[in-house]
Amino acid sequence: MAITSKDEERIRSIKAASGRAFKVRDLGETFLGMDPSSRGVDGSIKLAQRRYIEEVLERRQLSKAKPRVTPLPPGSNKVLPADDHDTELKDSTSCSALYLAICIMPDIAQALSILAHFMVKPAKSHMKLVLGVLMNLAGTREHGLAFGGPVSWLCRAIE
Repeated sequence: MAITSKDEERIRSIKAASGRAFKVRDLGETFLGMDPSSRGVDGSIKLAQRRYIEEVLERRQLSKAKPRVTPLPPGSNKVLPADDHDTELKDSTSCSALYLAICIMPDIAQALSILAHFMVKPAKSHMKLVLGVLMNLAGTREHGLAFGGPVSWLCRAIE
């Protein structure tokens, strides 16, 4: 449940009442896994998924990886399927990256659309490229989508 209001005290009272009626977990200032933040005087808001990106990187032991400047190296769209199939990373890693591309990181969508052609039977070379996309996220974990205009409400979430 997301609670929005101009009044922080009202948010606290709704959260307390919900906690008395249901078993809830306070997720803080997050909404659908996204971290909303104010971006200054103009009242714009930024949605990012830094925590989720860090969780995905940690699962693949890439949290301290050197960030890659681009999601794919030049010429990667010409990679052909190979015979050295390795599906170990297929489900979780590719899906995690795809989720980020759909929700908040459109800059990796093109790279993932190229790699998606090979996800039925990915070769080790394809999975290395997927890990490269994650290494790109290591350098862009603070990036997100920004929406302009005045924001006159606060958002808190509980589960």
